[in-house]
This record gives sequence, structure tokens and C-alpha cells, in this order.
Amino acid sequence: MTDNPVDRAPIPPEPGPAQPNTLPAVADLVTALPYLVHPAADPFLVIYSSTGELQTISRLLDDNGPDDITAAAALVDVLLEETDADSAHLIAYTGAENVPALRTVAIAKQSRLRQIIQVHDGRWSDLTAPGTEGRKIPTTLEFIDSSMIDLAAVHPSGYPEALRPGPEPTLKLVRELMHQISIHESSEPITTEEHLTLLKAERYLRREASVPLEPARAAQVLIALAEQDVWRECLVWADAGTQRLWLDVIRCAPLELVAPVATLIAATSFQRGMRLHAWVAALRARETMPSPFETEHDDLIDGLARIIRKLLHLHLSTQEFRSLLRGASWALEITKMP
Repeated sequence: MTDNPVDRAPIPPEPGPAQPNTLPAVADLVTALPYLVHPAADPFLVIYSSTGELQTISRLLDDNGPDDITAAAALVDVLLEETDADSAHLIAYTGAENVPALRTVAIAKQSRLRQIIQVHDGRWSDLTAPGTEGRKIPTTLEFIDSSMIDLAAVHPSGYPEALRPGPEPTLKLVRELMHQISIHESSEPITTEEHLTLLKAERYLRREASVPLEPARAAQVLIALAEQDVWRECLVWADAGTQRLWLDVIRCAPLELVAPVATLIAATSFQRGMRLHAWVAALRARETMPSPFETEHDDLIDGLARIIRKLLHLHLSTQEFRSLLRGASWALEITKMP
């Protein structure tokens, strides 16, 4: 088989070690919040313990008009006392019309609020720190600590748009096309190498940008990923084209076929240092697994999703995770898991 240039794509550099129990940068916090609480469209209070550990997230109000911002501030002392915490961040999703009210809150609550963050139109401003106005929210998360992952588990509805189902007519069409392909394949089986060639072509196609996946192509890709050897081969792919491919596929996957793709997203994200993305994708995989499991492949998919979540808690480095995937030991360990 001809070597594909994408197979030689550079692995992203190893990020620095995770720092548990430390305050994340504001940019990381506002990037993470939509994953943790959905929808992120109200004032939130992000509360920290006296050691600086992320403790809880409270949605303050149902909307964020000028009067509500002031009302939200009135709840700060109550919530801090209830959680026995010393300080918090107030993050308000609101336009410029509410900035004066927020600045008033900053002055009145300066002893209890570490920062007051305004988020609007993909940008954030720290109203307690001049010179931070209108900074762009990052699209990926470099920082993750165990306490933030714990919060992700508490708020599982915060899936980003990329992990939510596509339109129902598309999902129905893909399911029908897969059935037709399977009937044809019963007389002319497709080999593992042919499946991998198809996936590598789609991966290479997305080396620069995402490309909409046609239903017929999505059906072929999902059939390929249903083969255990193909799925395991894909686990070690970690380039940007792979990330885009799996995100394009999951939007076309019927619910019963989401788990294999979500686990691939989790594995790729972990290898690329996108730890919160990996956590959310692994959670999505586990929630969409069939019950009871029907095949050995189901056991492996669910087991790897569980392993990824445990390793994120343990702050395993991306390099160590890549090494684990390239060995056979992780599959053996799954058989020992309760």
C-alpha cells in the first residue's frame, strides 16, 4: 500500500505537566465553562476553596439583564458561606450595556470576588484588570486539573456542538445506507486494508480544514470503524486531520454507533493535549454504549473510555498515554476491570 504523507504528520509537542489544585488561567476557565455547564449564557459563580482548588460552579440567574447582574452579586456572600469558601470568580455572559453594573459589583465585592469576567461574542474581559479587554477565547484547552474534571462529571449536559447528534434525517439516511452496504458486502467482503485506505484518504483530505461528510461516505466510514482491528489501528492517530475526521463522522453517526467514534475522539484529544475534550468525549462514549454489551468490540470501547477518564484523573502525560495505546496491555487490563 502506498505510504500516505499524513502517516508521517508530526505529533504535537508534549505539554507541561498538569498542576492539580492550582488556579487555571482565565482564558482556560472561559474555554472550559461551556463544557462544564450548558448552556453557558447566564451569570455563573465559580467558587474556589481556600487552597485554590476549583470547588463548584453555580448558575446564578436565568437571564442577565442590568437588574439581574446586581441581584447576582447579592448572592455571592450567601453562596460562599454555604460552600465554606473564601473567594470566587463571577463570569457574566453579557454585552457592553451591563459593564457599568458589573464594575459596580467589582467595587462592592472586591474582598470576595477574585475576578469579574465579562464574556461576549467569543471574547472575554477581566473587569478587575485593566488592559484585558476583548481577548479572544481559545478554541483548545491546555490546562486541566482533577477538580475541573470532577465538575465535568457533575455537569454532563455540557457537550460542545461538535459532539451532539446531527439532523435526524441525516442519521436515518446513514443507517439505511449502512444496511445496503452490508447486504452488498456479504457477497463481496471489504478487507481491513481497504477500510484503512478509505479512512486514511478521509484523514488526509482534512489535513488543513474540516470537510462535510456525505451520508454515503459516512456510512462507509462507520462500517469500517465497526471492525475491531480497524478501530484499534486508528487509536494511535493523533494529527489534526484525524481530529477533524472523527468530529465530522460523529455528527453523522446514529446513536447506537456514537460510542466507537466518541472514544476515538477521546483518544486523539488526549494525545493532542486537549484533556477536557478527551474527558467529555469519553463520557459521551459511555453514555451511548449498548446495554447489555453485544460484542467483544463493545467491551473494548467501553473499557478504553473508562481507562481514559481514570488516567486523566491521574494526570498521565500525553506521551505516556501514546505509549499505552501502542502496546497491547491496555486491552488486557480492560478484561480485569470490574
